Amino acid sequence: MTTEKKIPEGRLGRFVRLAGVGARTGVSLLRGSSSTADIAAEKAAEMLGTLRGLAAKAGQMASYVDGMVPEAQRDAYETAMKSLRAAAPTSSPVAIRKTVEEELKAPIDKLFAEWDDKPFASASIGQVHRARLEDGREVAVKVQHPGIASAVEADLQNADVMGGMVATLGPKELDPKAVLAELRARFTEELDYELEARRQNQFIDMHKGDAAIRIPEVIGHRSAKRVITTMLAKGQTLEEAGLADEQTRKFFAETMWRFVFKGNLVGGMFNADPHPGNYIFQDGGVVFLDFGCVQP
Repeated sequence: MTTEKKIPEGRLGRFVRLAGVGARTGVSLLRGSSSTADIAAEKAAEMLGTLRGLAAKAGQMASYVDGMVPEAQRDAYETAMKSLRAAAPTSSPVAIRKTVEEELKAPIDKLFAEWDDKPFASASIGQVHRARLEDGREVAVKVQHPGIASAVEADLQNADVMGGMVATLGPKELDPKAVLAELRARFTEELDYELEARRQNQFIDMHKGDAAIRIPEVIGHRSAKRVITTMLAKGQTLEEAGLADEQTRKFFAETMWRFVFKGNLVGGMFNADPHPGNYIFQDGGVVFLDFGCVQP
């Protein structure tokens, strides 16, 4: 799921695709067979990835939130939807370069000493490219998918279909209307990378003095409404970190605990997008990424 695909932006086209995902998912859950679940999950992941936006976010959640699908189909859906966490379909290099140059008011070669057209991650709102500043520092440049704002608005207008997907994929205890209201508020904010930059800086200030909590520096003069540039972080994935010895895993878990509860109880800010792709594990610390979805 790493091929370049243009985002369907029209409300009707997205409505039809979302309705198809909901219907196919519902049938597979009713039938309950593993083969039906595997096929339906793969098709759903492919379609949600192409749609990106709010649709892909629902798929991402199904890959890591317990109870999103019944136990019998859980493995099939978690495996298929896992691909949406960092490998959603990408936008074309030409379209991405155009967005960067429009937002930062200069040609790519004037903004960065080096620029890699191939993204190393792509998700529901944007994709991330490696680059190098003129002073030699390696950075990660997150750029919104062209057309994503229109796609998100179309999804929000298709609330009935999205509500059906929440009702199908979510546990019975969830109130689909309340979930959709929260998604509407948070997802609209995620389109504003300037707001994300401010929040990331707030979290940096909050956790100063804790060497184990590492949040990449925001490069302000290379960031704007649809582009955010931060220092590049490297390390292990959650799956790789899970293979470490017990003492190391305990250290990682305690570090993540401090990050979450200091943010909630001291800072009054909940980082509300805790999917596994937003953590990088290093010697002596955990890097925390993505502050676009924060609930004050």
